[in-house]
Amino acid sequence: MRITDKQLYAASEYLVLGLVLVTVLWRGGKSLDATWLLALVAGAVTFYWYWKGRKQIPALESREVPALIWIGLYAYLLWSIVSFLFSTTQNYGLDELMRDASVTLLFFWIIRQGPQRVEKELSFIEKLIIVLVVATVLACVVGALVYTLQPVSRFVGTFFDYRFHTDYWPNAWAEYLLLTWPVVLHFAMKKHISVVWGFLLLGFVLGCLLLSYSRGAFIAFLGQIVLLAIFSRQRVLAGFFPHKRFAITPYGKKMLFSVFFLVVLAITTFLLLNNVRTQFFEVQDVSDKVTFTSAEGGSSISERIHFWQQALELMSNRPFLGWGPYSFRFIQPVLQTEILATSDHPHNIFLKIGMERGFIGAVLFVLILSIILLRPRSLRLYRENFSHALIATGIVGVLAHNLIDYNVQFVGIVLPLWLILGIIVRDTTGKGSGVLNTKVVRISDLLLGMILLLVVFIEGRTLALSAVGRHAHARGEVTKALEWYESAENELFSRDLHLSRAQLLLSQDRYDDAQEALQDYLAQNAEDGRAWLIQGDIDVAKADFKAAAISYGQAERVLRWNDLTPLRSALEMMHRANDRAALDARKEEVMGILEKYAQAFERNAHFIALGNNVGESLKIVAFLSEVYPDDAPKLQILGARVDRHAKAERAKVEARAPGYLW
Repeated sequence: MRITDKQLYAASEYLVLGLVLVTVLWRGGKSLDATWLLALVAGAVTFYWYWKGRKQIPALESREVPALIWIGLYAYLLWSIVSFLFSTTQNYGLDELMRDASVTLLFFWIIRQGPQRVEKELSFIEKLIIVLVVATVLACVVGALVYTLQPVSRFVGTFFDYRFHTDYWPNAWAEYLLLTWPVVLHFAMKKHISVVWGFLLLGFVLGCLLLSYSRGAFIAFLGQIVLLAIFSRQRVLAGFFPHKRFAITPYGKKMLFSVFFLVVLAITTFLLLNNVRTQFFEVQDVSDKVTFTSAEGGSSISERIHFWQQALELMSNRPFLGWGPYSFRFIQPVLQTEILATSDHPHNIFLKIGMERGFIGAVLFVLILSIILLRPRSLRLYRENFSHALIATGIVGVLAHNLIDYNVQFVGIVLPLWLILGIIVRDTTGKGSGVLNTKVVRISDLLLGMILLLVVFIEGRTLALSAVGRHAHARGEVTKALEWYESAENELFSRDLHLSRAQLLLSQDRYDDAQEALQDYLAQNAEDGRAWLIQGDIDVAKADFKAAAISYGQAERVLRWNDLTPLRSALEMMHRANDRAALDARKEEVMGILEKYAQAFERNAHFIALGNNVGESLKIVAFLSEVYPDDAPKLQILGARVDRHAKAERAKVEARAPGYLW
C-alpha cells in the first residue's frame, strides 16, 4: 500500500503530538531520553517539512517566521554554542543546547502550520489543545494515585521518578499546570463540549494545583487571574459596569457562578484527596506552608535570595560569555555559605541564562520573548480573542514562576510552552510580513536539524554504552563497568564518565590509569570538587602526602558546606605529615564547622541527617578527640548530639508507612 503525502504529513503532526503526550506523562520529560527524543523528532519533522510537508499547506494559509524572531533565536543559539565552547564545565550542558535547538525548530514548524480545518478535519492546533487536555487530566489522575498511596507529601502529577525517593518535583508540576489550566478552560468553553463536564475537569485540575502546596505557583496563579481580567476588560465591564455604573448583569451573574463553581470544585478536590490520604499517611498542614513553619521553614526563601545574589556575582565575573550551560551547579558552591544550600540553577530563568551564557545571552532571550508577547499585534489579539488571552496567560504564568524557580529543563513543560508561543506568532503574522530570504532560512534550518540528528545518533550511541557501564558499576561488576566505560571514552556529553573510570581504576590499584582518567575529567571540568577529592585519594595511594593535602584543600574549598569528606581527609594529611602547627591553626575553625553541621543535623536540613555527612562528622570528632584529649569531653557531647538526632531521623523514615504502589 502506497503512503500518500497527506498521510506522511499527518504522521509528522502525530509525531509531535505523541511527543507532547509522552513527555508529560513520563517523568514530565525530565530524563535524558526525553531530550534525545525531542531532538530526534525536531530534526525529523524539519527535514520532512522542507521535503514535502510545506506543499500540504494552502498558499493562502502558509506563514513564515518573522525576520526579527528568526534572527533573534539563531543569535541566541549561536551565542549559547560559543558559551559552551568556552565553558569551564564542558562535560555538562550539551543537553540544554539540544533542548534549545529542538524547541526552536518546532517553534518555527508550528508557525508554518495551517490554522484552519481541512475537509472538516481538526487543525494541528486544535489537536494540540486536545492532547494537552488529555495529558493534563491523565497526569492529574496518576498524581492522585501517587499522592494518596505513596509517602509523598505534595502532589506531583507525573513529575516524578519512582526509582529514587528524592526525585519528586511538585514545583515543576505546579508550573506545568500554570501553563495548561488556561488550555483546559479554553477546551471547556468549546460549543461542542458539555459545560458541566468541562468545568468539572477544570475544577479537578485546579484542585491538583492547590495540592502541590507551591506558594510561588499560587501567587503566579493569582497574577494570571488579574492578567486575564485585564485582557478581558470589556467582558468584565459588560458584566458589572453596563452603563459605567456598577450593576450585575445576567452575563455578570453567569461569570460569578462559573467562578464560584470552579472554586467549590477545586476545594472539594483538595479536601477529598487529602481525606483519602489521611487513611494512609500524614497530610501537610496548609497553615504551616503559609506561615513558613513547615519542614523547610523559611529556607526556601532565604536560599533563593542567596542564589540570586551569587548568580549576579558570578555574572559580573564573566559577563560576556558566562560560565557555560549548566555550570551553576559546579561554580556556585565556592560562594556557598550555608549547609547544602546548593542547586543546579539559581532559581531564576533570566539569572541562570545571564550567569551561564553571559549578559548578551540574557538580553537576547528577553528580547525574543518581548517581540513575541508584547508586539502591538499580539496585545491587540489578547484583547479581541479570549482564547488567545487564555494561552498568553498560561505563558506569562510559567515565566512568572520561573522568576523564583527554574523548571523549563522538563521537556513536558518547555515543549508545549514553545508550541503555544508559536501559535501566538502564527496568528499575529500576516503572509510575507518581515520574512528573510527563503533560501537562507531553509539552509539554516536544515543545517541545524542535521546537526541535531548527528548529535542524537553519535552521542546517543556513547550515551547508551556509558549507561550500561553505570548499571554494571552499580552491581559491583568493576571489570565489566570499565570495559563499557572505555568503549564510551570519546563521549562529548560525558557527565561523570571519567570520574567513575577514575574511581574504579583507583579501586583496582591502577594509579597511573586512574590519574589519566581523572585528567580526562579535569580537562573538561576543573571546577568539580569531587574530582579534587579523588585526586587527593590518588596522591595518598602514591604516598605523595604533600600533593594530597593540596588536592584535599581544593576539594574542601568547593565542597565545604556540602561534604565533610575533604575536611576530614585534609586533617588526616596534616596529622600524617606531623604538621601540628597547621592543625592548631585550623582547630577553632573546624570546631565551628562541626557545630554548624550539628545544628543542620538537628533540623535535618535537606535531609542531611540521612546522608554520609553524619559518619564523616563522627570521624572528625573521633580524630580531634584523639589529637586534643583536653577537648575530648566537649567533642564527645557534640558527637552524641549528632548521633542521637541522626538515629531519630532515620527511625522516622523506617517507621514511615511504605508506599502502596511501589
